[in-house]
Amino acid sequence: MKTWKKITLSIVTVFILVSAYLAYKCYHVVYVVIPNSYAAWTTGDLIVEYLKTHNDRWPQSWDDLREAKASIESRGDPIYWNFNALPKMVSINWNADPKELSNAQPLGNEIPFRVVAKQDGSAVDACWGEDTEPNRQIYKYLKKRKI
Repeated sequence: MKTWKKITLSIVTVFILVSAYLAYKCYHVVYVVIPNSYAAWTTGDLIVEYLKTHNDRWPQSWDDLREAKASIESRGDPIYWNFNALPKMVSINWNADPKELSNAQPLGNEIPFRVVAKQDGSAVDACWGEDTEPNRQIYKYLKKRKI
């Protein structure tokens, strides 16, 4: 095989591999990272709203958070992700104690608890910034309330 054919074949192969990698990364961002980020943000908003409107009591189920959704919507504020899809995407520790969470001490910049996680127990994506990460939202609210 001539040298120019080998070079051309190598360039085409590298182009195909890089294109496939970039296509996968785009797919991952659009279909995994963005939905999970919006689901995380929405869940944090719902829990904080429930705490605000229920004397800092912790929600016991998705039905409780449905009340928080109605409260947010009644003010005209946005719900960033489909509420009915959240239980398939996000796991919540329904037995958490807001007083214990409020008293938890942070480890550096890390939030000292994870009461909201992905279904597999791993940290939720929050690519819109720190204030959209649900555990941080809950921690900031509880610290401000000093319950």
